[in-house]
Amino acid sequence: MDLYTLIYSLPPIVTAVLGWLWGKRKQRNDTLQEMQDSIDKLVTENNRLLKDVVDVKVANANFQVEIANLKLQNNELECKIAKLSNKIKTAKPKK
Repeated sequence: MDLYTLIYSLPPIVTAVLGWLWGKRKQRNDTLQEMQDSIDKLVTENNRLLKDVVDVKVANANFQVEIANLKLQNNELECKIAKLSNKIKTAKPKK
């Protein structure tokens, strides 16, 4: 191989290799960026869902407190009804 052939063929080969390496690196960086964007979206969605779960748990706890209060009120009313029923049964009719 003579010197002129080497001088004229070497730059395109070097340029091709450097271009391939640069393209490969850019492709890897783009893939990593896409993966990072996907992770960011998943984290955002996970945070939103976690907030929703917490809100539902708080609402559920509030409902359970309300149910307990209603049970107490129901028991009190049942006692009052029983007392009134006994009063009605034991009351003497007026003549």
